[in-house]
Amino acid sequence: MHVEQFQPDPVAVAILRASMLHEPFDGWGEAALIAGATDSGHDAAAVHTAFPRGAIDAIALHSRLADQSMVDAFLALPERPEKVHLRIRALVLLRLEIAQPDKDAVRRAFSLLAMPANAKLSAKLLYETVDSMWRAAGQRDTSFSFYTKRGSLAAVYSATVLAWLADNQPDPVAVAILRASMLHVPFDGWGEAALIAGATDSGHDAAAVHTAFPRGAIDAIALHSRLADQSMVDAFLALPERPEKVHLRIRALVLLRLEIAQPDKDAVRRAFSLLAMPANAKLSAKLLYETVDSMWRAAGQRDTSFSFYTKRGSLAAVYSATVLAWLADNSGNLDGTVDFLDRRLADIARIPKITKPVRSVISAGERIANSLMQGLAKRHSR
Repeated sequence: MHVEQFQPDPVAVAILRASMLHEPFDGWGEAALIAGATDSGHDAAAVHTAFPRGAIDAIALHSRLADQSMVDAFLALPERPEKVHLRIRALVLLRLEIAQPDKDAVRRAFSLLAMPANAKLSAKLLYETVDSMWRAAGQRDTSFSFYTKRGSLAAVYSATVLAWLADNQPDPVAVAILRASMLHVPFDGWGEAALIAGATDSGHDAAAVHTAFPRGAIDAIALHSRLADQSMVDAFLALPERPEKVHLRIRALVLLRLEIAQPDKDAVRRAFSLLAMPANAKLSAKLLYETVDSMWRAAGQRDTSFSFYTKRGSLAAVYSATVLAWLADNSGNLDGTVDFLDRRLADIARIPKITKPVRSVISAGERIANSLMQGLAKRHSR
């Protein structure tokens, strides 16, 4: 079966692939592309040549490379389905498997493509993907059904991608490797040796490590933190009786998070050292935000008012200090950490008192502004 090959600019491909390591921190933008150019041995001028429209050109190339990889993977199958609908099914699943390592980047790309200014490109990329699928499946007729087939598949594929993006379950292979590697981290640290040993223990090869953790240790640490966040929420929701008062719910969640981390305390200590490096500052802040946000949401605080940020900021300070106290405590139990946390929870209790006068000032400001605008309106209406 012959399928037309997409021939992209090799410099653009090299820059894009290197920039995918930076996209989780910098998003689809010039900073990530320039970092990718530097990593791949090119300068900033090469970025502007390869991607004259910046992020939107990078997203388009990323989509087209994924389409080509999907077709190549399908043609490389030792046995391809005979029925067309099964071929289409296989192609859609291959397309999502190829995108899985860059799922967060794809989610952000979808947000950019959803903007009105990018509607034409979004439609074009969707057409290219489903057209590649139909052609790889052997459907190349140009009859009336040519368009109906592509239109129907576009609807199915779009809905499937949205369902995939909404599914925040981590890659099971990555989880298996990570959990097995935790036995090796205390000896080998957060690095390739521990991850490869974990892959071997869980029945996977070294290639699976690079697929699951393209940035190595830092990806493994991020997954470890997110799994702990989820375990904390699950354990809290499973409590037979949950505290009624919010500050006691927060207390329970913080302690559950530390109890879950207790068996891997040495690994967490090593992770903190890596996250403290300037290069990892953005990820460190992101993981901390995710943890405290999970706590507030599990505690039932989901409002998006002014206090949304003050609550998370205050809890981030309390939680960070408590984790440092826990890491410094070598007693083997949480007694000292519990006492430390109880002393710090007063910061959370003070939030309503802090935010009330600020909200009053904002409200007064709005009233003054409205009065001024009404006065101006009357003056101009005369």
